[in-house]
Amino acid sequence: MIENAKILVIGAGWRVRQFILPALRILKVGNENITILRKSREDFSQIHSIRTVYDINELSHEYDIVINCAHASVMLDIQLNILCKFPCARHFVDTPIVSSLKDLLKVLPLIQHKNISTLEDWPYLPNIKIIHAKLDKFSRIYIHHFGIHNHFLSLSKFINGYVLAILFYNKKEKRLNVNGRIFHCGPKDYSKSYIHVQTCDNQIVDYFELSPQSPSVNTIYRHYSNGKLSYCLNEENLYSLGITEDFMRPFLTDTSRQNVHELDKIIALTKILKGTENHTYSVMQALIDVVASRVIERLGFGIHF
Repeated sequence: MIENAKILVIGAGWRVRQFILPALRILKVGNENITILRKSREDFSQIHSIRTVYDINELSHEYDIVINCAHASVMLDIQLNILCKFPCARHFVDTPIVSSLKDLLKVLPLIQHKNISTLEDWPYLPNIKIIHAKLDKFSRIYIHHFGIHNHFLSLSKFINGYVLAILFYNKKEKRLNVNGRIFHCGPKDYSKSYIHVQTCDNQIVDYFELSPQSPSVNTIYRHYSNGKLSYCLNEENLYSLGITEDFMRPFLTDTSRQNVHELDKIIALTKILKGTENHTYSVMQALIDVVASRVIERLGFGIHF
């Protein structure tokens, strides 16, 4: 059970404070079971009650799970070291898997390691699971004003069923076309972000709303009541999980699209870390995403598989 696991978290940056530690909190992992390895001594309130070490050589305990969210420039070097130190642990490394294509060779030793996968969370977002279940062979999906291509490609791979895809990128419009079916549209701007799905005879939209009732027809929304967060479509509860009101308070106070999307990502991470997904996202898949995103940004086209 993950709530009893000994967990090592590498890094204490935004990804750890805003996503990893909240995900572990939902999973009922106590602070006494977490150790943070970090370089900076900058003070953060979120980690005050968590054991912190500043030198990898100070790690003497065995850990069941290692979560690597170190800075991209050193993440791979640390991961190679930590794999040797804790070979029997389950390892998770953040994405993008490399910050520079010059580091591709460093990834190769990780690819064949059976105990390592990535923290790529987009394929496991609860709203994406709902959308995926509603698709037909004629569906088109438009992801508007979200982040980098790397994460979008992981999503498109999940939706396409991990088959070969042809990519076209319009640099002027910042529009990425995957097989004429999935589109990443516009520059990153969370205040304008939404997902639009056009099926053969219907449409679904997600404006990342946390609302007590359905905002409109065919709109995905999130509803929190009596300790339960539910994902709904047309008043139908399609996914739910128990979360304390104390945890939900920042999201109920700030219901901006960015904040609600971050809640979705935290929930996706609980699935990955708990191991409830059939397939977590592999290092090889994450590496392909990085290479494909760099190629299309330079050439305007490419392939993805």
